[in-house]
Amino acid sequence: MQRLGDVSATDERVLIATGRYIGEGFDDARLDSLFLAMPISWKGTLAQYVGRLHRSYPAKREVIVYDYRRRRGIQVRAPLQGVQIGAFTVLAPSRARYVRLIPDLDKTPQSYASDSASSLGGILTNVFKNVVEKIKESLNLETLDTNPPATSASNETSVVQIAAFGDKRILLTGDVGPEGLDEAAAYAENISFSIQPSLVQIPHHGSRRNVTPAVLNRWLGPYPGSGRGDAIASIGKDQDGYPRKKVANVFTRRGYDVYATRDGWVNFYYGYDRRPNMGDASIIPFTQM
Repeated sequence: MQRLGDVSATDERVLIATGRYIGEGFDDARLDSLFLAMPISWKGTLAQYVGRLHRSYPAKREVIVYDYRRRRGIQVRAPLQGVQIGAFTVLAPSRARYVRLIPDLDKTPQSYASDSASSLGGILTNVFKNVVEKIKESLNLETLDTNPPATSASNETSVVQIAAFGDKRILLTGDVGPEGLDEAAAYAENISFSIQPSLVQIPHHGSRRNVTPAVLNRWLGPYPGSGRGDAIASIGKDQDGYPRKKVANVFTRRGYDVYATRDGWVNFYYGYDRRPNMGDASIIPFTQM
């Protein structure tokens, strides 16, 4: 606000922000134009946004709202199973599963370590897990949990989509968990889409909750494998704990080179020349555990 206040009253200004950040409770009386780049579902929210412009100011003569979606005839559709978004086909969530998950969207799952520990079954399960943890992983021995604690309902509503560009297939997974990945695979198979991707996003930064050996066998093929494609995990700076080593290992076993965005963005190119001054991204090596 201090920087906005320092702008001269005679200077033009352009303010770019999200609706949640300045859509309500924000006041700069000099603003007179609003550009809507995304649709808004509730008219009350739109009234709040437009209300930011209806502040009296001596030089203000009119208020203008530009609705790009309507002006350009852009159709807005819910990103549910079967919808086409450009080259991408939405595989999950289905409308039925999304509706089923709605009541749990605000719930936070238990921590990975504490899940089900209070019951006898949970205690026995944890004993088994502790034994498994002591077994060292190798390229031929996988110890990723076959039935991990459930990820959040919010994660399970993530949009899973796939596209084909020539002989290359890209699978985007967001933060989805095993249930959503299974639903997505079933739908892709039902529409006769060859599902083994050339490039796959590792779900939810590489969390152990979000993939299982079975669901990855379905998508990527069983291990051992080689030269099947690339896998990338979206990781924030200094997040050295992700992707989890066991998760990176399961992709490596199935023939995927694993990358992370921890140190910057990663460019995969196909059908055009490599960008100048680009270096090679580092592949995350298999970790003996």
